Amino acid sequence: MAGPVSVDEAFAETRRRIERRRLRRRAGVVLGAFLIFGAASMPLWSAGVFGGGDVPTPSRPVESSGASTGLRVDGHVPIDGQPVALATGFGSVWVAVNSPSGEADNVTRIDPETNQVTATIPIAHPRWLAADLDALWVASDRSLLRLDPATNEVVAEIPGLGGFVTVTPGTVWAVASADSLARVDPTTNRVAATVPLGIPQGGYITGPPQSLNGDVWVIVATASEPGGGQLLRIDANSGEVVARIGLDGAPSTFAVGDHALWIAGWDTASTRLTRVDAITNDASLVATVQEQWTPFDVGAGKLWLMGGREPAIRVAGLDLTDLRLGPSVVVGKLPAFEGSGLFDWASNAIWIAQYDRAVTRLELT
Repeated sequence: MAGPVSVDEAFAETRRRIERRRLRRRAGVVLGAFLIFGAASMPLWSAGVFGGGDVPTPSRPVESSGASTGLRVDGHVPIDGQPVALATGFGSVWVAVNSPSGEADNVTRIDPETNQVTATIPIAHPRWLAADLDALWVASDRSLLRLDPATNEVVAEIPGLGGFVTVTPGTVWAVASADSLARVDPTTNRVAATVPLGIPQGGYITGPPQSLNGDVWVIVATASEPGGGQLLRIDANSGEVVARIGLDGAPSTFAVGDHALWIAGWDTASTRLTRVDAITNDASLVATVQEQWTPFDVGAGKLWLMGGREPAIRVAGLDLTDLRLGPSVVVGKLPAFEGSGLFDWASNAIWIAQYDRAVTRLELT
């Protein structure tokens, strides 16, 4: 039986999984824009969403939502280094940036009004970002940092945490180990509790946790079931795991919004999109999209998807009202990481981290 996995090992494994999936998708993937409406009430475990199970018989095809993409590239912001994460808050877009030597690692601040870099803040090995009402939280390899957006200075550091971070009202959550999260009190900048996730030995957190409806959600891989995973729901007040939703796979990213979580499963020819209701915890296969896409955010009534292959990485929106997939727009050659985008409500724009030292802005037209 494999022993416990360290935070560094888990983070490295997540990156390896992302790279393997990216390489698989580069080979011969041509984007499609056809959507098949599935059985919306079919449970996840009976639909075989993440494995090779049968797809429910489609009831009707769904056409593209129109001739216009509804998106246009509004510029590329040069970044001095490799973007590895994005966040928005305090009237800015924030980018965690790694440099080849590590000596120029930083968090870059962008003004969405001008698409200009307004600050470059030296921080070693930043990996993930999250903003609450008072601070930007930066998860590095081995510590959680609190950055004051008024001064662009690090005002607190909490050692022993790293990799990923998210926020809920009044609390901050970071990875404490491969199978636990830490709840941080932002009034004291100290760990208030460590929450074991109860993952079978050898399992690990596959990617960043996210907050929705005041709770924390995270996907874990279960080593006891090869290729299997679970979506966990953690009560932010009690710190208890209050729901475990079985998955036939363990993707490293998922999107949240519209009172739901959106999780993708892939086969060689299509993407199966599953909606997990954030109130009832019910999981339903809602759509199958031809070719391979990764959901990365929800906004403006759409689930935003990224897909394609070099040299044409694309973004498209799935309308959440009628489940129509709009035409796609090319945003770059290669994303910085799987699902490396976000929708910013303040600027009403989509921001994509590019592998080639840039952040791309997409306007909704």
